[in-house]
Amino acid sequence: MFGRLLGVDWAGVGPIFVGAALGQMVRRQLALHHVNSFIAAAVVAVLGSALSGFGARWTGSHTMATDMIAPVLLLVPGVPAFNAQYDILEGHPALGSARAVWVMVMLIFMTVGVWLAQGLSGEGR
Repeated sequence: MFGRLLGVDWAGVGPIFVGAALGQMVRRQLALHHVNSFIAAAVVAVLGSALSGFGARWTGSHTMATDMIAPVLLLVPGVPAFNAQYDILEGHPALGSARAVWVMVMLIFMTVGVWLAQGLSGEGR
């Protein structure tokens, strides 16, 4: 669904679904094995983006760049970002800042994962 909200064509919806589903399965397995959450985010971002990108190319999608971004939206740390803002506004700046740093590092690892997948697929040129 994220793909359609971002404006991808119908040819990219299937690969996005497959990339996001397999990414979520891998994310769960990595969590069960207590892998660092940042490393897990990068791995899931590479896997989901690469699968979606290659699938989008195979199906003839014309929105491949967006197709590669959509499957990693499941990694966006929305609740921790909200909690960081809430803590800062409630007078707990140290706790809020620590949570905000965690959110930023998570976003960096997600970005690196998508960037690596774009490099593998040749879309980042």
